[in-house]
Amino acid sequence: MSDTFHPCIRRLPASREAGGWRFDDPLGLASGTLWSDEDYLACREPGATLPASLLYRLSQQCLLDDARLRERWQAELALYRSTPNRPFAGPDRARDPFSLRVAIAGMVADDWDMPPARAPRGLLVPAAPLAASARLLGRSFAAVRHERFERIVLLGDSRAELGVPLCAEARAHDTPLGTQSSDAAACERLGHGDAPWQLVHRGSTTLEPALLFVRIVFPQVPIVALLASRDRTQCGQALQQLCAALPDLTRTLIVCVADLSDQAAEPGSRAIDTQHSESLQALSLAEDARGVPAAIHLFAQWLRREDPDLRGNTLGYMAMSAPLQGRMLSMLFQRE
Repeated sequence: MSDTFHPCIRRLPASREAGGWRFDDPLGLASGTLWSDEDYLACREPGATLPASLLYRLSQQCLLDDARLRERWQAELALYRSTPNRPFAGPDRARDPFSLRVAIAGMVADDWDMPPARAPRGLLVPAAPLAASARLLGRSFAAVRHERFERIVLLGDSRAELGVPLCAEARAHDTPLGTQSSDAAACERLGHGDAPWQLVHRGSTTLEPALLFVRIVFPQVPIVALLASRDRTQCGQALQQLCAALPDLTRTLIVCVADLSDQAAEPGSRAIDTQHSESLQALSLAEDARGVPAAIHLFAQWLRREDPDLRGNTLGYMAMSAPLQGRMLSMLFQRE
């Protein structure tokens, strides 16, 4: 189905479930109501005249771009910003801190004897929950544990088309393992700190598995937490912002937290496969590889601009088990 909506309806991803469709709102404003096939298809017709009753229901569920949405948006943003640190949102927040620390440290220790990387510049790591991604995350951070970084950028997908190319969270990040500081100055240079889109960080768990490993391996290094719009046409503007805000990456590690889709998103495009993933080692992403999230595309372009001769090494590659879909890839990018 084409990615079009009625102009007044928010552009949100939707999934088919038994009995209808459910919108996925990364801002956490829509209620998650199940919509019938008839109503959902009406929403996907740009030129249709929607019944007043349907428009009212859409507005009640914060699915319309209207005054009700903006009022709710501002209220929820103020509530989110009322705490000094960004709260941990993922399922691991309730785990025993000691057991969690032992488990994560053990995953890094499994690959403790990896040789030092040669001036590592980037990591591509999974965004899947910790239970699925821990082994690849442990190997990834073991590969760079010898380095002394001044900052670590965590770049992930927002799962939505944002009104801005990138959204940064400038506050320190609370985790079950303690608080990780933030490079607030870098976040402020990126801008959009007070924009309503910052609410996308509230419920996002994309960066959190990688953040737990950062907390164990680099507890004193400040992070820059970024979520990118899924709209790949915004990558050029996002890249300009990143290069202006972070002009010197000499002591910076860029960690892209994203997974590969098994499905091609558009007719005539292809899902990325194992052979094509090797082209990531040359930082070359084909425009028709729709299985590549916008965050990976931006990550590759950023590293290419930093050093076109960076060499990639695949550290691991795993298919996800049901109910997760897609594939997890771990790669290290370092100087020749």
